[in-house]
Amino acid sequence: LFDRPRDSSDRQPRGALDLDVKRPKVRDALAVMEADLERRLSIREIAGRLGCTTRQLERDFLAEIGRPPGAVYLELRMARARHLVTSTDLSMITIAAEVGFVDAAHFGRRFREHFGSTPVGMRRAARARPSGSQPPGAACPP
Repeated sequence: LFDRPRDSSDRQPRGALDLDVKRPKVRDALAVMEADLERRLSIREIAGRLGCTTRQLERDFLAEIGRPPGAVYLELRMARARHLVTSTDLSMITIAAEVGFVDAAHFGRRFREHFGSTPVGMRRAARARPSGSQPPGAACPP
């Protein structure tokens, strides 16, 4: 995964959403979500793994991130989907399964709602762009 060992001055790698999270339950929940994008765990399951209630986890997410855990989980899944669409040759059905959708058509609709482009359209645009430029819907680097 990495081409060199990290130096002590390097920033700690963060997840797909690059969130600076201080609450341990939220940080742990994000790690569980990122590890299980393809299985699409319920928020109840995630809370159970962390030894807290669904409501407690929701309150922590709202206080820390300003969004409920389900919305953040969908963002993580969509960020991963965008990466796979723009940087691999995987089929759309494979990408859909990788990010927890059992139906490629439903995946395509949610992708278009989220990014304003179909997965196939984004892939075409990514291949037409010069390398190093940002895909549509990607955040600008700081």
